[in-house]
Amino acid sequence: LILCLEQEQTKEQSFMERLLIKSSLLRMKVKTTPLDVPDGYQKHFRNFYFFQAGMLTAFQNSKLRQLAKNSFFHLKYQCEAYYWTLLLEYQLLAQSYSKF
Repeated sequence: LILCLEQEQTKEQSFMERLLIKSSLLRMKVKTTPLDVPDGYQKHFRNFYFFQAGMLTAFQNSKLRQLAKNSFFHLKYQCEAYYWTLLLEYQLLAQSYSKF
């Protein structure tokens, strides 16, 4: 798992994806480079969905299944409070790791 996360770090990712990967590594006591928190990082919250659900995936009809692939029929969940919590968690983990 650690190896997979370290490999994911080398790929181009959104700010929120980097935040999740670095937090995960810190939780596993793996040293990682500091996260560069850009100015105006709140705009990154708008483009990140912590969960997506397909509205039509439960139906057996083949035509509905074809439509289900279209992102128009996906419910995309966002929660700004959750994103702030993830950022706070990362900062606390990074701070506690720097003490060791």
